[in-house]
Amino acid sequence: MRKLRLLLTLVITFVAVPAALAGGWASVTVDEPPGEIRAGEPWIVGLTVWQHGVTPVHNLGEGMPVEPTFVATSKATGQRVEAIARPDKEIGRFTLEVTLPSDGEWEWVIYPAPLAGDETRRSLTVLPPVPAGGTGNLLDAALSGAPLLPVIGLTMLVLALGAVPWIVARRGPRTASERVRARE
Repeated sequence: MRKLRLLLTLVITFVAVPAALAGGWASVTVDEPPGEIRAGEPWIVGLTVWQHGVTPVHNLGEGMPVEPTFVATSKATGQRVEAIARPDKEIGRFTLEVTLPSDGEWEWVIYPAPLAGDETRRSLTVLPPVPAGGTGNLLDAALSGAPLLPVIGLTMLVLALGAVPWIVARRGPRTASERVRARE
């Protein structure tokens, strides 16, 4: 029984002391909720770390930076993605850039490491990637440098050249003598 108490005391000490030395707990707020996120495309979000939910914080002292860590898990595959936000100039402000590799439902959380914090997992729907040809409309294809633009130009040239003889034939005689001959 004594050994169990000692072991329990040591475990509590090793868990509680680092959090106390690190400054306790913190919360993380994101600037805006996730919008349209697509697989394979970077999601960039601003966030703020609040020590004790009140004071913005970048570090806890010499050599103890705050490193907000984003962790997401795919509900379908269990695949896990992690990213650490980089600090901005303003105290407590960070920028997170992360790319989720596949579409579907994901759960995510941001830990305010090394502080203890809110571990509420949030849901996120990641949309499929945009096809390589863009959204599929003609203007996007033409502007993206696809060979579609030269093909359209060549087609219009052929149609214009083919229309010239037809227009001339429909127009009829031009000079007075051609009109007289045309009536006879």
